[in-house]
Amino acid sequence: MAANTQKVSTVAPSGSDAAATARDHLFVSYAWEDGALAEWLTLRLTALGYAVWCDRFKLLGGESWPKDIDEAIKTRTFRMLHLVSTHSLRKENPTKERQLALALQKERSSELFIPLNIDGTKPSELNWQISDINYIPFVEWGAGLNQLLQKLEKVKAPKPLVDSGQRAAVDALLPPDILLAEPEPLFSNWFQFVSIPSAILRFTAQGKGADAAWLAMRTSWAFRRADDTFYALARPPANIPESALLKSRGGVSWNDVEEMDELRTSDLLFELLNKSLYVRCLARGLQEMGDGKTLYFPSGLVLGDKLKFSTAEGKKSHVRLWGRRKSGATKFHYHLGFVLRARQGVGVEPVAQLKLRLHVTDSAGQPVSPAMAFRRGVSVRRGWWNRQQLHRQTGVMDFLSAGTDTVPLAPDSGSEFGLSRMPLTYQSAYRINEEALALVGDEEIVLEEGLIPEVWAPAEDS
Repeated sequence: MAANTQKVSTVAPSGSDAAATARDHLFVSYAWEDGALAEWLTLRLTALGYAVWCDRFKLLGGESWPKDIDEAIKTRTFRMLHLVSTHSLRKENPTKERQLALALQKERSSELFIPLNIDGTKPSELNWQISDINYIPFVEWGAGLNQLLQKLEKVKAPKPLVDSGQRAAVDALLPPDILLAEPEPLFSNWFQFVSIPSAILRFTAQGKGADAAWLAMRTSWAFRRADDTFYALARPPANIPESALLKSRGGVSWNDVEEMDELRTSDLLFELLNKSLYVRCLARGLQEMGDGKTLYFPSGLVLGDKLKFSTAEGKKSHVRLWGRRKSGATKFHYHLGFVLRARQGVGVEPVAQLKLRLHVTDSAGQPVSPAMAFRRGVSVRRGWWNRQQLHRQTGVMDFLSAGTDTVPLAPDSGSEFGLSRMPLTYQSAYRINEEALALVGDEEIVLEEGLIPEVWAPAEDS
C-alpha cells in the first residue's frame, strides 16, 4: 500500500511529519455481535478510498491485519471508529481499544476517537469516559454513514485507496477465481402451475349455512367469502358434510372477464392461487407461523426429521429440518420454514415463488420476538450458498408433491389443478466457484446443526 503524502493537521504535532502522515488508517472497533454493521461500514469506507482496519477482513486493500494492535492504534490510526452498543460497552477487547484511544487523545490533545451510537444507547447508559463526547447516531445506517462521511471530510481524513478502494471492496466479497468459464444450470425458485382452472366458480349458502361451511372448510378448501357467497377455483371437498350446504351459481373465465360481482378477477385469481398453495401445505401437516403466509416443519412431521430427495444429478440426499445454536449466552432452536406465493410471471400465466424461512424459538420452544427471529435467522442462513438453498428447496417441493411430479392443489375435486415440482431452469456459460467463498469472524457456536445436506444410502429393507 502506497504511503499517503498528505499532511494531516489534526494529528498530534508532537511527532515528526513522517510519523503524522503515517497515521492514514481508520480503525473499526466493535463487539462481535455488531459484526454485520462492522463489515458493511468497512466495505463502504474502503470503496470510497479510505484505508480501514477491521478484523472481519484479514486482508483488505493490500495490507494485512496488524500483528500488534496497540502499536497500530498508536502509530498508524488516523481515527478510531468505535461502534458503541450495549455489547461493546461490556466486552473486553472493545473496552481496551476504547481506553487506549481515549488515553492517546488526551495525551496528544487531538481527536482520535469517533464514537458511533449504533443501538440508541442513552447517554446515562454510556461509560463515564465517553458520556460527554459527541457521538454520531448510527441506528439508521444510511443516515449515520452520511454524517460520518461529513465528519471525515471535515477532518481531512486521508484516502490512500482513492484509486483502488472499489476494487479492494469487491475483492473482499469475491475472492479470485470466483467465476469459472464452465457451463452451469441455474435453478430458480420459481415454479410453473401445471394447470389452472379456467373459471372462477361461485357458490352460495343461506344464513347459518354459510357460517357452518366456512368453519368446516376454512383450512381444507381455498375460497374467498363475501357474505353468503363463496368464490373458488375448485369445487368444495365432497368428503366434508358441510359442502352440501353450498349451491353452485356458475362462474366466469378469469382470462376473459375483468370483474365478477364487482371484484377484479385478476386480484381474485391470485388470492385463490395463494390460498390453494397454503391449504395444500396445511393438508401436509405444516404449521402456521401466524402471518398467514409462512409455514414450517414441526418436529415429528417427517420420519427422523429428515427430508429425503433426489438431487439434480440423480443422487439421493436429505436435509435435516431443525438445528440449535448458541449465540453469546443465548441458546436458540430453529425449524425449516418457507413462503410459497403466486406471482405474475414473465408471460401471461402466473407462477409460484418459494422463499425459505426459519421458525426460531428459545431453548424451551417458545417463539422469540420478530426482531430476534430475524437476526438469528440471518446468522443461520448466511451459510446457505446456492447448493444448500437448492437442496432445501428441492426437499420442500418433494414433500409437498408427495413424491409425484406435481403438487396437487385440489386433490379431492377431480381437477388437474397443480404446481410443477421442478423449478424453472436456465443455462449459464459461467459458474460460481462456491469453494472459493468463505466468511470470517463468525463467533456463533453451533451446538447441533440441522439442515446440512448429507448423502444417504437407503437400508436394505427400506
